[in-house]
Amino acid sequence: MSELRRLLNRTEVKAVYPDDVEAVLEATGLAAHLTAGKLRCRRCGRVLSRADIACVLRTREGFAALCSDIECCTSTFQETGEPQ
Repeated sequence: MSELRRLLNRTEVKAVYPDDVEAVLEATGLAAHLTAGKLRCRRCGRVLSRADIACVLRTREGFAALCSDIECCTSTFQETGEPQ
């Protein structure tokens, strides 16, 4: 698990296989928030389920998730200059 965390901290990951989502959530520290029902979309604040997670972003504080609402994804990527 720590190897995945190191990889996520230094590498830009474009996509994750569905079978690897749980490991990514664990490595980023988001799994506990998801299980507790406290994982929220960084943009709109909606409480997320596993099915609602569209992407995971590296932030100054660690990692955050975005919901599957297209507005949340596009506006966040426009602000950060990331590819759409």
